[in-house]
Amino acid sequence: MKEGRNDCADGIIANGNTNSKAEVLKLVKKWYLNEKVNDGLPQFGILMGDVNLDGKVNAIDASLVLQHDAKLITLTGDEFESGDLFKDGKLNAITASLILQLDARLIDKLPSSR
Repeated sequence: MKEGRNDCADGIIANGNTNSKAEVLKLVKKWYLNEKVNDGLPQFGILMGDVNLDGKVNAIDASLVLQHDAKLITLTGDEFESGDLFKDGKLNAITASLILQLDARLIDKLPSSR
């Protein structure tokens, strides 16, 4: 898959993109991850469930959702949008539970990808 990402990044740069190859690779990687996790349906560069935007969906993301729900932190922008699985404007324990289930491989995709 890495070779595919490099080829894709080279193609984007060859077509006049002015970003560095590293920046393009980061975007392409995020798209590939999104395609894998979300059953081939890109979510406009946002990996659903990846609340800390590190390219992975794991317990750290669930922890951030719970902290947001408890009003200890405030998630906004892409962080909030990636956790808003039902597109209802809510991040809560249900969201965190689904993220943990995905991380533990108890489910294979999040509700927003169905």
